[in-house]
Amino acid sequence: MHNERNGRIMKLKRVISLLLSAVIFSAAVPSIADENSNGKSSEYTSLLNYFGIECDAQNGDRKATRAECADMVLKILGIYADSGKDEYDGIFVDVDEDTPYYKSIVKANELGIIAGYTSEYFMPEGNISYSQAAKMILVSLNYKKLAESEGGYPNGYVSVADSLGLSKGIGNYEALTLNDAYILMYNALNAELLEVSIKSADDISYNYSGKTLLDKNDIYSVKGVMSAVGDYSLYSRNGTVTENQIEIDRICYNTELEVSPEFLGKAVKAYIKDDDGDISVVSFAEDEHKNNVYAFSYSDFIGISSNTAEYDNGTKAKRISLDECSVLYNGSYYSELGQAQTDNLFDDFEEMLLIDNDNDGKAEVINVIDHKYYSVRGGFEDDEYILTDGGEKIELKDDDISYNMYKDDMNFSMSSFADGDIIRVEKTTLAKGRTHYNIWVCSDKVSAKIDSEIKEDRESFYIL
Repeated sequence: MHNERNGRIMKLKRVISLLLSAVIFSAAVPSIADENSNGKSSEYTSLLNYFGIECDAQNGDRKATRAECADMVLKILGIYADSGKDEYDGIFVDVDEDTPYYKSIVKANELGIIAGYTSEYFMPEGNISYSQAAKMILVSLNYKKLAESEGGYPNGYVSVADSLGLSKGIGNYEALTLNDAYILMYNALNAELLEVSIKSADDISYNYSGKTLLDKNDIYSVKGVMSAVGDYSLYSRNGTVTENQIEIDRICYNTELEVSPEFLGKAVKAYIKDDDGDISVVSFAEDEHKNNVYAFSYSDFIGISSNTAEYDNGTKAKRISLDECSVLYNGSYYSELGQAQTDNLFDDFEEMLLIDNDNDGKAEVINVIDHKYYSVRGGFEDDEYILTDGGEKIELKDDDISYNMYKDDMNFSMSSFADGDIIRVEKTTLAKGRTHYNIWVCSDKVSAKIDSEIKEDRESFYIL
C-alpha cells in the first residue's frame, strides 16, 4: 500500500497533470509510429511504405481513384513507371501528360494490367470498385485465365480474389477508400502467385507456386517482443544494441527505420529483408492483438504484493498478475520487480503502465512514468539550458545528453520559450551513462489555467 501523499503539493501535482492531459503532446521522436492518427503504425501502411506507397493515413477515408490504384499495383510489383514507352500513343482520350499518375497509367496499360473503363476512356479520377481493383491485381499475379474461366468480369474475378483473401478487411466494395486500397495491396503482397501451363486451347493447367510477392522480394515476417531499440533495453541499463538496431525476442536486427522506444516490451510484427545474407528490418508495427496495456495514475494505485498489482479502475479494485516483470522508468530499464520495490520506486509517480504482451492476462512489463513540471523564465539556445522561475537550470549541453522539445505536436526550439511557459520534463537514463530529455511546452491557454492554480504556492510548484 502506498504512503499518504503530502497534501497540498500532491494535490497541486494532480491538478497540473489533469490540465496538461487536455493538451496533445508528441510522446516521442517522430517515427513510423506517427503515421496514423492514433499514433500507431498499422502493419499494412508500414510494409507498403517500403514498396514506395506513401500511405496518406490522415485522409484514409477519402475515395481512392482508378489512377492511384494503378500506380499502387505497379509499386507492389516493383515496376517503375518511368521504364515504359518514351511516347504515349494516346489510347485513352482522358489521359495526357498532365494527368495524375500519367506514367503509371501508361505503363499499366502497356503491361495489360488495365484496359480502360471503356475502349477510349480510363476515367483516372473516378472512383474504383473492389471488383475493378481486384481485376488489376489478379492480372498482375497471373490469375487472368483462371478468373476468365470462372466467369470473367466481374463475378469470376471477385470469386478468385475472395478465395485468395484479397477482400479481407475491405470496408466499401462499391467505391474503395484509400484505406481499403492500402489493405487490398497488402493482401496482394501475401497472396500466392499462380503458374499457368498452356499445352493447347483445351489443355490449360493451373499450379499454385507456393510463393508470394513478399517471397519474391526475399521478405519474411517475424513476431515477438521488442526487447531493445537503440539505447533502450528491456533487460539492461547498459543497452544491448546500437543506434541502428532493434531486438525482437533478444535477436538483433539492423534497420534504417526510426523506431520509437514506446514499443519496448510490446509484442510486434516485423518484416525482414534477406539481401544475400544482409538481414534488416524493412517494416515494423505493433501486434495489437497481443498487447493489453493497463494504465492508471498514482491516485488510483493501491499497491503491489504477491506478484499482483492492484488499482482502482473507477468502479472497483482491479488486480493484474505480474509475470517475472521487467520494470522501466520513463521507458528505460530500471530493474527487476524486487529491486524496484526495495528502491521504493512505486511510492510516487504520475502514471503506471502494466503491459501484457502475450494476451495471457498477466503483465510482463511495468513502465513507471514520472515527470516534473516547471514554469520557465526562458531558454538560452547558445548555452543550451532552460532557466526556471525557481532559479533552477536544466542543463542540456553535454555530449552525453540528448533532448527533444515539443509544443502542440510540433518540434519546438529553445529560443522560442516565453516567460511563464509551463513545461513538462521527462528525464530518462540511457545506456552508458547517457541521458535523454523529452520536454513538452503546453499551450498558452493551459499555462494560464495552471498559473492560476499555483499562484498562491509557487515555491511548492518548482520542487515537483
